[in-house]
Order: sequence, then structure tokens, then C-alpha cells
Amino acid sequence: MTHIPATIEALETELDGTVSALIVEPVQGESGVYALPEGFLARARELTRDHGALLIVDEVQSGIGRTGQWLATTAQLPEGEFPDAITLAKGLGGGFPIGAMITVGSDVSSLLTAGQHGTTFGGNPLATAAASATLDVIKNEGLLGNADVVGAHLAEALNDLAEVREVRQHGLLIGIDLVQDSPEQALAPAVVTAAREAGFIINATGPGTVRLAPPLIITAQETDSFVAALPGIIRDARTALAGS
Repeated sequence: MTHIPATIEALETELDGTVSALIVEPVQGESGVYALPEGFLARARELTRDHGALLIVDEVQSGIGRTGQWLATTAQLPEGEFPDAITLAKGLGGGFPIGAMITVGSDVSSLLTAGQHGTTFGGNPLATAAASATLDVIKNEGLLGNADVVGAHLAEALNDLAEVREVRQHGLLIGIDLVQDSPEQALAPAVVTAAREAGFIINATGPGTVRLAPPLIITAQETDSFVAALPGIIRDARTALAGS
């Protein structure tokens, strides 16, 4: 396996007839909520098709409404274009453990047949019922639109805080770069601890970056309570770091 930078230049350099598959995240959650560069996924689709390679998209974190669409891939590929395979989990079960893979087209779908892959939790009737109910709720209660509207509202409010350097928002998947005294300061992990003590669950994806992935049912008023509390949370984190 070879890791390449998320640039079109790297794609064009590395993709050739020796590559069997390209695996990408449309929004890189663990790195701090960074979307692929504009045109990257479309070019990847062209090149993988030209060289006979599969295009596999990891939507475990970004899929099932998290970015305000069923799939983040939709916004990055031309209409009518699809990956060869899409992996899903997390939001698919609405909190219940499940994983799934969607394949597109008969050629790709026929590559994996019954008996070729075994999994302890595969085919679980309870998990699949939970996933089916989750999809119904997202569709019937307008949660895709809620993720769009509330996510934009939250990002705008965060951008107004003096303690925030940058906000990257894709629906209700949001990366926040904090203002730090130095690049080496591990402010974000301390903020996670202070936030938990204040009643908010967030996580750090780097020394100065925190990530938000609230429930798709969250309201603008509920996000306002977090924004109002965040300056105090950051102050508490700084105090804890100074005393450590």
C-alpha cells in the first residue's frame, strides 16, 4: 500500500496500470475535517477508469447525512459519476454498531460473493433493522437539511470567537483550529477535557484542532449554548495547562 498526498499532481504521477485500487476519504475527519481539493475526486474517477483500477470511497465518517447529504461524495463527483465501492458505518446504525459496503455496477458487485468474506457481526438482523429505521428517520424528519442549516449556523458563530483561528464546516462535521500560544502547545486535548467537565463531548484531532460531530437532530439553540460556553472552556483549558 502506498500513501500519496491529496493533490491532483500526485494522482497523475502515481496512478498507472500497476494500481489495483485507490481508496480515499472525501472529507478527512481524523486529520481535522479537510475536504479533498476541488476536482480531485473527479480526476481520480477518470484516472482509475483509464487504468482499470477501482475507486473506493471511505464514507464511514462523512456518510449518512453527516455533511448535509447522504454521501459527501455527491458534492465532489459530476452528476452521473459514482465510485466503484463506498464503505459506510457509524451514522448508518444511529448509534448501533453496523458496517456496510455499497458496490456500483455488475462488474464490481460480482467481485465479492457469498462465502468469500466472513465477519462476526455481519448479517445481524437487529443491526440491519436499526440501520433501516435510521435511514427512515433521516429522510422523513428532514435531517439532511437540518445538518446543512444548523452546521452553517454553528460555523458562523464559531468564526466570530477570538479564540478560534479557522473553522472548516461540512454539514455537521466541523473542524476548529484554536488560537495557540505556540505550535507545540497541546491546547486541543485540554479543551476536550474542560468541555467534558462542562457537559460537552468533543474530540481533538491534533494539538490545536478540535472536531465537532453532533447528532443530526441538534438544534441551532443547542449549538448556541456550546458557542457561548466555549471561551470559558478554553480559558479553563489554558489554566489547566499552565498549572501542569
